[in-house]
Amino acid sequence: MFVDDLLERNRAFVARRQAQPLPPVEAVRLAVVGCYDPRLDPLLRPSLGLAEGQGFLFRTAGALVNAEGRTLRSLALAVYLFNVREIFVLGHTSCRMAAFDTAAFIEAFRRRGVPREGFGAGDLRAWAGAIASPRQGVLTSAAAIAAAPFLPRDLAIAGGVLDDATGEIEVVLRPGETVAAQIPPPGAEPADAAAPPPPPPAAEPLPPALDTLYQTVDFLSGQSHMYAPLAQLRHSLQQEKNPLKQLSLVRQFMRSGAADTQELKDVFTRVRDELKTVDLKDLSQLLQPLLHRTKRS
Repeated sequence: MFVDDLLERNRAFVARRQAQPLPPVEAVRLAVVGCYDPRLDPLLRPSLGLAEGQGFLFRTAGALVNAEGRTLRSLALAVYLFNVREIFVLGHTSCRMAAFDTAAFIEAFRRRGVPREGFGAGDLRAWAGAIASPRQGVLTSAAAIAAAPFLPRDLAIAGGVLDDATGEIEVVLRPGETVAAQIPPPGAEPADAAAPPPPPPAAEPLPPALDTLYQTVDFLSGQSHMYAPLAQLRHSLQQEKNPLKQLSLVRQFMRSGAADTQELKDVFTRVRDELKTVDLKDLSQLLQPLLHRTKRS
C-alpha cells in the first residue's frame, strides 16, 4: 500500500534528522508562479538563484493563474500575510499545456471510467487550462494577477519563459509594462507572422456543432506534427468547390490529427444532423472560415 511506503520513508527521514521548530514568520518579498511539471524540480529555484525557503513558489499546470482560481487567492494571502511585493510568472519551453492533446486526454479519462459529461458542457481545453504558448500563458497569468480587484496596485509583476534545456530565462514582461498590451487577441498571430485576412461574416449565426468543429480544427492547427497535413488541407479546400466534399476533407484532416476519437465522431454526427437542412450555398459560406483557419501554417 502506497501509504505504508510513504510512512516507511518518513520514519527513515525522522531517524536521520534532529528535531527543530520552524523559524519565526518573516516577510517574504518574492512569489514565483511556475509549472507543476515534476521535471522542473531541479531547475526552478536554481535558475532564479533562489535557495530553499527564499520566496514563495506556487506551481500550477502551465504556470497558469486563472482569474477566479484558488492560486490567485493564495497569492493574495501571501501578499497580506507575508508582505509579498513582487510576483514573477515563469513558464517553460516544453510545457505540455502548450501542446495539450485533447484526444489523448479524452482517451485517458475514459479508460479510467470517467464520462465526458463529468467535465461539464464546456470546451475541454478551457477546462484544463491549456495555453496557446508558454509566452502567452505567462502573459495571461500576469494579466489575471494585475486585474485582481483584491490585490494592491503597488505589486511588481513580471514574467519570463525558462528554456528547460539550457536553464536560460527570457523575460517577456517587465514590472510596470502594461500586461494587456502584450497579449494578442484570441486567434491573432505572433508579431513576426503574417496575419491572415479576416474570415467573411456568415449570413446567419453559426450552428453550435459547426462552432465546435471550428474549435477542434483550431486545436489541431496548433500541433506541430499537423503542419504538413494542414498545408495539404488548405490546398484541397482551395481546389474543392463542393461544400459537402469540403466538409469531408476537414473530417479526414481531423482523423489524421486525433485518431478519430469518439469525441470527434460525435462532433461530426452533430454537424451532419444540424446541416442537413442548410442550403448548399449557405453551407459553403459557413465553411469559408475554415479556410482562413488553415492559413495559420
